[in-house]
Formats: sequence, structure tokens, C-alpha cells
Amino acid sequence: MSTPVPDATRQRFHGATLAAMLVVGGASLAIAALTLSTLVGIFLPGSSVAHAVSMTGAGESAREMTGGVAPLGPLPAVPVPADNPASPAKTELGRLLFFDPRLSGDASTSCASCHIAQHGWSHFDPLAPGYPGHRLWRNNPTVLNAAHFDRLMWDGTIDRLEVQARSAMQAPVEGNGKADIVEMRLRLVPEYVDRFRDVFGTEWPQLEDVWRAIAAFERTIVSDPQRVPFDRFAAGDLRALTPAARRGYALFTGKAGCIACHYGPLASDQQYHALGVPRQPLFDSSPLVQIAVRWQNAQRDAPRALYRDADEDLGRWYQTRDPADIGRFRTPSLRELRYTAPYMHNGVFATLAEVVEFFDRGGGDGPNKSPLLRPLGLNVGEKSDLVAFLESLSMDEPLVMATPSLPPMLPLVILPDPVRGMHARPDRPAHLVLDQSSGTEATDIDTDPDATAGDSTRTAADSDSAPTRIRYNRYTRQVQRQ
Repeated sequence: MSTPVPDATRQRFHGATLAAMLVVGGASLAIAALTLSTLVGIFLPGSSVAHAVSMTGAGESAREMTGGVAPLGPLPAVPVPADNPASPAKTELGRLLFFDPRLSGDASTSCASCHIAQHGWSHFDPLAPGYPGHRLWRNNPTVLNAAHFDRLMWDGTIDRLEVQARSAMQAPVEGNGKADIVEMRLRLVPEYVDRFRDVFGTEWPQLEDVWRAIAAFERTIVSDPQRVPFDRFAAGDLRALTPAARRGYALFTGKAGCIACHYGPLASDQQYHALGVPRQPLFDSSPLVQIAVRWQNAQRDAPRALYRDADEDLGRWYQTRDPADIGRFRTPSLRELRYTAPYMHNGVFATLAEVVEFFDRGGGDGPNKSPLLRPLGLNVGEKSDLVAFLESLSMDEPLVMATPSLPPMLPLVILPDPVRGMHARPDRPAHLVLDQSSGTEATDIDTDPDATAGDSTRTAADSDSAPTRIRYNRYTRQVQRQ
């Protein structure tokens, strides 16, 4: 929603749109299809209807028609990094971990606590709730289609999902999970031990593999083009968009100029812009938000004067330290907007109608405001049509997922030593041991009546089940060290 495309482009587009509108009401579907094919062909050269138009000479290059930007269209296949290939077993492990609050400090907060499937894999609060006793300073970005972004977060701080998962679950105001403690918790869940061994080939769950599994799962949380009206329209289903949405599409690419920043499959240029978004009232009314803003400045090594005086989110500046980036935030994707309210980096707008009103005014006031913004002069009907088109970029129904049943943690058991027919030694300390392979407790076997408490580790030659016992002896010592 920025500067308009060139007048010549707008005139050609509006001509096609007007013709389409004239035939939608009652003319033959064949004539409507031909006219709408021209409309789609201008902006969606990769679609089936665009191909038909190009055969008649009516289509033009989408990049030429929109000033060099990529057209809107369905999402491509999800990119998968070479160092974290996907597999069904890894994805399923990641699904369990995504919903598991035991990754957080007090075992109360999971990824799903802030990324709620029923709310577009985001959160309904203007500012994310964070770890108990905290409040975050930004609106929660959705996980939906996050796998397609080059960089993540509102300020582009993070470059991949694996890093984002670790950052969120270990940040003091978000997950507050302490690495050693969380890793040890997972090692006391027999099912996780087995799953990590199967997926990653490790003897015990390793925390870095936790983030790899979660990222693999998150790469499956994407829009289904068969369920997105605009994607179906782009593929040739001319009935997929309502008349209001088609008029809104004309505004989006023409008078409203949204296409200047919202283009490509994500409907985002993945760049950073200052819009003069209104101040979030919680910045003035919530002590926890005020603390979070100052904590962010402190932990990102902001100069002391800035830490003391700044009471706003500085945006991209945290990443670049360029004063020209103060107040700039990444252009969000417009996909799944129906389910991801509230909007903007600080969640200040509750509805899409409010967002359209904001851009119709030419944005707000603030430092480094983008020169692309200007008043649009939309009337009431045009604003409604634009909202209708924005909603057509969302699936017909939200992508929901039931919370899985999480595998139980098996506590370590204190047993007297020795056992299994050996002579009892009440003066000997008990051992904390666990037999993960059977889900039952086990202990060291000591046949030497004169052995001391530190002699219990045996070699592979001592017992038929010695390899398993040696493995868990090592684990026992690790527990004792911590």
C-alpha cells in the first residue's frame, strides 16, 4: 500500500478490470473467462490462464507491467537446508517438541503457547505474552509460511528457523529454558531417547537436534494453494474470487499501490520500511512492556543514552546500527491475514479495515518514514473491496492442529545397592539409575563385598547386558555431576 504503479499500467489494468466487471453479472462464462484471462495474464504469467492469453498476444510481462516486481502467485516448494534434511520421523519429533512446555524454564511455556494454531499460528494479544512474569514488546509473527522468508523476525535478526527456535526457547523473556536442564529433562523421557536415536543417531537427545526437529516441523506449516481463493484464481479457477475481491485486486495493483511492497509469492518484498505506525498504548500502560523495551535495548548493546531515553522499538536499527533504519520493520506477508490479527509490528490494529484506513491516510508520522507512502483517496466501497482481496490470500479455513499427547517423563528411582540376590550393604550409598530400554529401573551390580562406592562401573566383560548398563552408568554420573 504505497506508491501507485505507472498511469499507463493502471489504465491497461483498469480497462481489463472494467471489462471483467461488465461480464461477471450475466454474460456468458466463456466471455468472462476470456476477459479475466487477460486480467490474470498481466500479473500472473506463470498461471494456466496467463499462458492462454499469451498465445493470443494479449498478455504482457508481469514484471514490466508492475514496474519490475515479481507477480503475486502460489508459494513454491518449501526450501530445505542441506544440513537439516526433512523426514517424516524428524517432522513428527519436531511436532511433539513444538507443543512440549518442558523446553521452557519452568516447564510451562511451549512454542505453541505463543504460536496458536487456531489463531493462525500466531497470538491474539497485540504483544506476545512471553514467559510467566514477562511481556514482550512486539506482535507475535506467525509460523505459517515462515519457512519461505529469507530472514525472520520483524527486524530480520535471524536467518533460519533452527536459530529462531533456539532463540525463542532460551531467551529470558520468552522460553527462559536453561540448556543443560532442558537437555537433561529430555533424557528422562524414554520415548524421546528412542526418537532422537532413530532420527539423529545419537545416544542421548542433544539440544541442537531439538531445534533441527522443530524447524523441520515448522517447514510443514504452510498455506495449501488448493484452499487459498487467490491461488486457485491464479491457477485458472475464475470463480475462486468474488467480484469484490477482483475489484480489490485491481486496487491492490493499481490505485492503492500495495504491489510496490507486497509482491511475489509471499506478498512481501522482504525489505524494511518505516511507516509511522501509531504507538502501542501498552507501551504507556504496562510496566512489563516498558521493562521489556528497555531490556531489549540493554541486551542488544544499545548505547547507555539510548537505553535510558528510548521508549520505542527501534526496529531494523538493532541489526544494522544505521540511524536510517530506526523505525523500519520487515514487510509482513499478506498471506493468512484472516487468522493472524492483530496487525503491524506492535499489534496496534485489530482489523484489516483499520490497516486499510491507515494506509489510505498515507501512513503516520515517525523517523525515516518511507517516501512510498502517500494518501490514497479511497472511497468506502474501494476500502471494502481491498479488504475482500486481502482476505482472499488466506485459506478458506484456518490450518488447525490438535495438541498431541506428549510422552511422559520417567523419574529416576533410588534403589538399594547391590540387588539381584547380592548381599545388602546398608552402608553403601544408593545409586540413581534408569533403564530406558525397558522403561523400568535398573542399577549397577557389584559382586565385590569390599568395593567402595566409587567402584560400581563395570566393563563389557562383566555382564551379558553390560553395554546397556555401562551406557546408563555414564548417564548416572552425569546426573550426579549436575
